[in-house]
Amino acid sequence: MALCADARAEPTGDIRGEVLVVRRSLGSESHGPEDVIVFLEDAKASVEAPKGPFVMEQSGKAFRPSVLVVPRGASVEFPNRDVFQHNIFSVSAPARFDLGLYEPGASRKVTFAEPGIVAVYCNIHPQMVGYVVVVTNPFFTRPAPDGSFSLKGVPPGTYRLVSWFPFGKASREEVRVTAGGTTLVKTVVREKADASRHARKDGGSYVTY
Repeated sequence: MALCADARAEPTGDIRGEVLVVRRSLGSESHGPEDVIVFLEDAKASVEAPKGPFVMEQSGKAFRPSVLVVPRGASVEFPNRDVFQHNIFSVSAPARFDLGLYEPGASRKVTFAEPGIVAVYCNIHPQMVGYVVVVTNPFFTRPAPDGSFSLKGVPPGTYRLVSWFPFGKASREEVRVTAGGTTLVKTVVREKADASRHARKDGGSYVTY
């Protein structure tokens, strides 16, 4: 059925900002602002979210990609592309799971029903750290290398803007979006020295062979 000629789209606004990453002076693991995920934590899903497929593979004793953003309710495949076994698990509150030990070429799937940050590890290889960022709306982005970012077409309202960083504490701030306006934001995230340390799924330490 055709839309009426006088139908109007709901007015929206934009958010434009900059993220500054304060890195460790020695031993920094961060590449800079492009490591950050910026998203609105509590906006409604006014437009359709990405459909996928969503894949986080194990390759070269690493998760690729190391950070994956998915909508709530999405399923993620975890294929083993290496020539040895992996045991993928998470103890994060939004999605606790243990995929068990599985062989090269095999794949396991997890559905992420709750929003939040899900840290993913391998119970065999301590260097393997990945994150699934589960969002409730399509308003998310990665900053450019200079830290600049924008979120367009946001319905008017007041929201919590999150700048999440895999190597340190997330930044949260309130932003107000007006119809036809542009909200300007500047935020800082700081790298922590122990951000990548984690235990095995039983809470114990990894063993060096």
